[in-house]
Amino acid sequence: MSAAVKVVRAGGGYGGHDDRWCELSVCDHPTPIAELERLYAIYRLTYLRSDPGQLVPLAGELAAEVQAILHERGFLAGYAAGDCDAGTLRALHDFMGWENYDERIRDDGLIDLEVLADMRLRHAAWRASRA
Repeated sequence: MSAAVKVVRAGGGYGGHDDRWCELSVCDHPTPIAELERLYAIYRLTYLRSDPGQLVPLAGELAAEVQAILHERGFLAGYAAGDCDAGTLRALHDFMGWENYDERIRDDGLIDLEVLADMRLRHAAWRASRA
């Protein structure tokens, strides 16, 4: 019915302000381990920094896809599809802050593949909710 995980590391908390690297718990749930896994996936996206091996250039078709998502969600007005310019990076920064990817915000023209996967899922759900 319940599950929990707590990991401490010196300065490991959000922004390095405490030692709680991860502290999650599930109470009174029919599948607590599966729910803990779901919560940990959210935790990873919102509290942990990007794995350098998961960063790819935001260019070409990938940039066009991200720009379309940002445009549909109201974060990016006019844009040249596939051209990752300063306006695109600013819009992506704002979007990522809005979606609580704070620790993974970048201004170097790279995007985190884990964030991209979550953006795609959330955008599909957002589009479905508007249909």
